[in-house]
Amino acid sequence: MCPACAPVYEGQLNFSGARNIANLYALVAQDIRTGSRMEPSLAEAAERHEILNRIETSAASKG
Repeated sequence: MCPACAPVYEGQLNFSGARNIANLYALVAQDIRTGSRMEPSLAEAAERHEILNRIETSAASKG
């Protein structure tokens, strides 16, 4: 079976980090199957990471 044809896990994951990764893998699989581009690019991910860092820094300085 090809990786793009793998079945999608339909259950519930208990750990939120695992759910996040599973959702990204599902988006990548959808993109492979359909030719779309739903998952974030590396540049978009880096931008979001920087925003989260700024939020954490701000919250820590006010705490």
